[in-house]
Amino acid sequence: MASAFSRRTALATAAVASALPLTAKAATKRSKIDFTKPEDSLYAVVKLRGDLSGKRVLQWYTGTLSLVVPGKLPTPVCRYQGIIRTNWVPQPDGSYSYRTFDLGFFGNLETGEYVEKVTNPLTGEIVEPTQVRDGPISSIYSVNGAFPNGAKPDFSKKLNLPWIVSGNDVWYSASFGFEFANVLPPAQYPKLSSTDKVVQRSQFTYKGRLSELEDESLTSAPMETIMVVTSTIHPWLMMGQMPGMQQIQTFSHKIAKVEDSSREMQEFLARVMPDYLDKETPFEGAGNSFEAYKRQRIDKQG
Repeated sequence: MASAFSRRTALATAAVASALPLTAKAATKRSKIDFTKPEDSLYAVVKLRGDLSGKRVLQWYTGTLSLVVPGKLPTPVCRYQGIIRTNWVPQPDGSYSYRTFDLGFFGNLETGEYVEKVTNPLTGEIVEPTQVRDGPISSIYSVNGAFPNGAKPDFSKKLNLPWIVSGNDVWYSASFGFEFANVLPPAQYPKLSSTDKVVQRSQFTYKGRLSELEDESLTSAPMETIMVVTSTIHPWLMMGQMPGMQQIQTFSHKIAKVEDSSREMQEFLARVMPDYLDKETPFEGAGNSFEAYKRQRIDKQG
């Protein structure tokens, strides 16, 4: 589900913003969920976003990248698609070990098909999008929160997610922002950047159905996710010193198999990484989009 610079960064931060505790052992069955209880909330999160049994979960996302500059309507540039593979492995203490990868691409705005070049509608230039390869992201989800593998949990904290229940619909949202120094400063790379600092605000909404979360025969419940990320513009768009931001909006849901994703997603996967689902570690992420661009397009040439 990523984001402007790195879906890895977004998902890892979302984990911290929206996960749960470790002191109480998470129950494996509920006839009725009480979302005010950390152990029930943990149970619901893992069942909604993953699988309580530890079985791998696939999530296909699709959406649009748009440019937002002063004095103009937001301008769609290209489609954005990918498949996330995730395992939530139950641990003896009741927590869950979370590990995920994200493989995606920017495609033709009209057809969604993978293309190596697109036209920036604001500059008229033909640009080359970077592919999305994020992971592995590894975290622990527990009744004390979410934290990276190996990190010491804070047992004084308890989960308090903003769950909303309306009839049989249930959802919760997480919003967070961060900033970091731009590895492509405009003084050195005026075509690629306009600011010395990279900023991002990410918003996730996870939605499911109460009846399926409370169904004891299921270890995984259907989920729909909306992600909106507003950020500094990717360097591959070559916006130069034009002021503005970019916005990525995606919709995603769990799928049983790759064939449940779009045709263009299946074709991209077969072409670029047909063994994506088979390897334990299919790739190592290249960092946020600015770091990835520098490594792939600048450092290799130098």
